[in-house]
Amino acid sequence: MYLRRKNWNAIEEGKLHEAFQSGVKLMELINALYDLKMPKHKKNPKNRPMKLDNINIALKMMERAEIRTYMLKNIHLSDCDWKMILGMIWAIILDYNIKGIGDDNTNAKQGLLIWCQKKTRGYEGVDGNINNFSTDWKDGLAFNALIHKHYPNLMEYDPNGKPEELLEDAFACCEENFGIARLLEIEDMQQVKPDEKSVMTYVSEMYKVFSKMDFKEKSAQHIKYFLSWVKNIQELCFAYERQAQELIEWCNENTDKFNNAEEVENQTQAAEMLNDYKNYIVNEKPPRMGNKLDLEELFANIQSQQKVNGRKVYVPEEGLRPEDVDESFADLEKAEKTYHENLKTSRFRFVEAIKQESVSAEKLKEFNDAFDHFDVNNNDNLEFDEFSAALKAVGVPLLECEEKEKFQEIAAETEEGKLMISRDRFVGFLRNIYESTDTPESVNKSLNQIGDANNMRQEDFNFFDEDERKFIESNVPQNDDGSYNFGQYVSDQFDESKFNE
Repeated sequence: MYLRRKNWNAIEEGKLHEAFQSGVKLMELINALYDLKMPKHKKNPKNRPMKLDNINIALKMMERAEIRTYMLKNIHLSDCDWKMILGMIWAIILDYNIKGIGDDNTNAKQGLLIWCQKKTRGYEGVDGNINNFSTDWKDGLAFNALIHKHYPNLMEYDPNGKPEELLEDAFACCEENFGIARLLEIEDMQQVKPDEKSVMTYVSEMYKVFSKMDFKEKSAQHIKYFLSWVKNIQELCFAYERQAQELIEWCNENTDKFNNAEEVENQTQAAEMLNDYKNYIVNEKPPRMGNKLDLEELFANIQSQQKVNGRKVYVPEEGLRPEDVDESFADLEKAEKTYHENLKTSRFRFVEAIKQESVSAEKLKEFNDAFDHFDVNNNDNLEFDEFSAALKAVGVPLLECEEKEKFQEIAAETEEGKLMISRDRFVGFLRNIYESTDTPESVNKSLNQIGDANNMRQEDFNFFDEDERKFIESNVPQNDDGSYNFGQYVSDQFDESKFNE
């Protein structure tokens, strides 16, 4: 799995004992896991001395990765020593998956245990019963609870299931759906005391998969809010255009009616036309004036929301702009005045003739609780191992190298020359991760938690409901390969000048 991510060929089934004979595959494995640069070596060694040289180079890479191999020598790999090869692989597995978990540092182990306890809270038979990485996992309930918490559609949680069946279901589910290899055997888990390191190794693989899912769900929620806001504004814009079109058509119809009215021929006709005009002024026109005021308020509301949120301001198509509506009403009023004057003149003429006239308080507590838990010397500061454990406790999925990088960025040097992170910096760091702001950068950050913002695939949209997916497919531009350029769509929604000032 890790070799493929670096585009290295996987080890063929049944050839593990001879896979490391030339040293090349071991270099590729260390490169894939620890991202160490591939050193200069012989890619196709032809004889034993060349292979031994490559193996020596690979062993030096392991030293730089600080992997303890205990008595492993180049001839063990060259001679395909099965026992020593298995020991080497096991050492790499333990180092990569649970680095920092051991007799001299239990913080990372405790952080992982706290994560398991939080994720299984409320599950019958598990809640409050996970206190180690050995006997508390024998019945399989803890494994099942973790899977069900994150992927309830993949597994039903049965607190009364048989241990061997629950273990088999959990291991099979993880292997088939998440590519987590079966590092544990059911028979081994049925022992009086299952091997702690083996269980920790397996659980850490689950943590890597599931903690990323937590962030994807959070990011999906952020995108849901973004889509909801855009959809709402789009619906308001559609409503404005529909109402503007209706008002303008009404104005034009009446303008034409008044401009092309027939000439009054007698007093009776003049009286009837004046009465109809009065009914128009008293009963028909006022609701339309109310509609015009509502339309102006709707347009102002749309633009206000967009300006406040830094979006591009909506501009209706020509012919439906507010000034177009005003112009239609102005033309109507002009026609009304002319028509009314003509009616009055006609009426007076006949009178003369006939003498008539509109990031949560609960989450902050979790951050502070994690800080307090690992600030063991109560100095209101965290060292790196305490910082690393606290991140695991709140479920932040960072590799150790990423944790070290972040630690270096935000830590401050004490008078004794030690790097420490204060409570304010720790909480501020987490708030920056969890808080989502309504900016193009923040929306794209959440998109990149789900996939590649500029190359989103159909499978990346599984976090959204059918209406949201349809909206995305209808509005987000597609790349030549059929992927969706969601990043460009996000940028198009915002007024970039608001964020470059």
